[in-house]
Amino acid sequence: MNTSNFRLLLSGLALGVLLALLIAPQTRWLVRLQILPPSAGQSNYERQKKQFVDAHVTDYQVQLAGQTTSYETVKQVQYARSLVSRFPESASLRANILRYALGNFHVYRAENFQLEEMPVPAHLIDPKYPPPTPAEIAAFDADAAAGERLDPNNAYFPLLRMFGLFAAHRDTEALAALQRASQDTLWREYFEDEVEGHWRINDGIYGGREAIASMAISASVLFPHYQHLREIARIVTYKAVLLEQTGHPEAGLALRRQMIHCGELMRGQSTPIIGNLVGMAISGVARSRPGGSDIIHNYPNESLEQTANRRLDNYCTYAASIGHPEAAQEARDSAAAAAQARNVTGHIGQYVFGVSTADLIRGVIALTSGWLIFAAAVCLFALTLLATALSRLPSVRQQMPLPIPVSLGILGGLVLGVALLADYMANTPGQFRFEAALIIGAFFAVVGALAAVPRLRRPIRLSLFAALATLAAAAGAACLAAWQSQEAIGLANSMGGTLSLSGDEAASPHLSLTVQQVQGISLVLFFPVLLAIIFSITARVRHVPVSVGLIGGFRQTGAMLVPLLVLLYGLLTVITVRQEARLNYGLERSLYGEGQYLAQLTGEKWPVR
Repeated sequence: MNTSNFRLLLSGLALGVLLALLIAPQTRWLVRLQILPPSAGQSNYERQKKQFVDAHVTDYQVQLAGQTTSYETVKQVQYARSLVSRFPESASLRANILRYALGNFHVYRAENFQLEEMPVPAHLIDPKYPPPTPAEIAAFDADAAAGERLDPNNAYFPLLRMFGLFAAHRDTEALAALQRASQDTLWREYFEDEVEGHWRINDGIYGGREAIASMAISASVLFPHYQHLREIARIVTYKAVLLEQTGHPEAGLALRRQMIHCGELMRGQSTPIIGNLVGMAISGVARSRPGGSDIIHNYPNESLEQTANRRLDNYCTYAASIGHPEAAQEARDSAAAAAQARNVTGHIGQYVFGVSTADLIRGVIALTSGWLIFAAAVCLFALTLLATALSRLPSVRQQMPLPIPVSLGILGGLVLGVALLADYMANTPGQFRFEAALIIGAFFAVVGALAAVPRLRRPIRLSLFAALATLAAAAGAACLAAWQSQEAIGLANSMGGTLSLSGDEAASPHLSLTVQQVQGISLVLFFPVLLAIIFSITARVRHVPVSVGLIGGFRQTGAMLVPLLVLLYGLLTVITVRQEARLNYGLERSLYGEGQYLAQLTGEKWPVR
């Protein structure tokens, strides 16, 4: 088989592999994500998201995630409450409304300071964060009451209802809600429905689920209610202290045990690990200062575990002294379960949302490599086409330097390409299209004016031919390299931010979009530039013009290397799809029980309540 036939066969094989990747459902979404131009950025994503949400009006999870005002608490609550008429029997909707609302709720109670024997500020209310209005409290209480009705065995609703009641200083009703929560046996927060909804929206828009994006969605969920649950625990515990100090030890211990029961439900059943940790903290707060005793501080050279054991012994001694050894045993069982849970959560640095950091790094490397290799193939293909077009010039066939008009045209095309690339990097897609048209139009207006001079017509035609060919190669390939490399480098930065969740702050770089693009373009162009250097050196050794060496080198070598790069991209795509499936499996398992899944991964046992 001669070289020409082999190149033709290799090109056909590469084209067939690329078409197969585009046709197969398992790989089509990834190939489209990597090789098709971006669709006008965030504004277009919001438009596509709205279209998908509007097309699935009966799908609760999609509707819950359909809001476009993430992190704007007031609008989040308004949007979620607008769904109540469509999903009136959804406990999940009420649970998420309460979670959103607590992002804007602030309760100012002296007990938060008094339990720790801290001075109570003269002005509790922070003017930047005004307390909720009576109307807000009433709406919050109505949602919590509806949640209790819809999910009567879930301690989440009565416990969060306490927050609104304490804010309204309806303490008797708040403690009655605690009594109800202490009789429940479940803890479910339903935030998973929001995450699932976002995942499904992305699936609908892109046709598949990219793991890093899915992980970012999980990481973006806020849990403002956890801070407020700690506040509730402090308020309740101080009320227990007051009862114990005024001769009502039974009533005080009862409040503590009710609060510990809720903390234990969270410790064992909350799906995110942070919820498990907050549950442990709530139980610890409820055991503090039994009988109104002094705060047990950490001694110098004493470990935190030793201090915690002294506090536990103090509580157990008090409970036994008032005739409740069973409460002391419950506390010791609770502490033992918390220690077992901490053994599991101690491995959190090795995993992020159920995904090992090693798997995460491998997945990102595979994904970014595919982006960069395909962009390099496109750039090399553009250079090969340009070299093939220039090789038809008589001067190149005679191995002579390029005519001056052609060289000027190439230079002009390169300048235009760089200008278009800079404009692409600096503007939104719509503005880029407008300014690109102006730049190209001005260039060809000048060329047209020069072409009106008769003696310049033939040189201008040569120059225009070279400029068009160079512009098509340079601007098209460079802009493609810019957005693809931007995605690849941005993905690597996202991975660094995600890894920082596990405590590795050094892995979280903060780079501007322009820096990301410049880095990525440098990576994409490294291979073509390296080839250009090799061809230039070879031309000098052979004593032929450098321009002739570059044109011949890219024309002959590109036809072989471009299909090879496409085949390598195809192999990486298959590897990436498999890796993405593994990562997504871990994310899904972690979403519905991060602690339990982490225990399974590490061979530990999770202490379920």
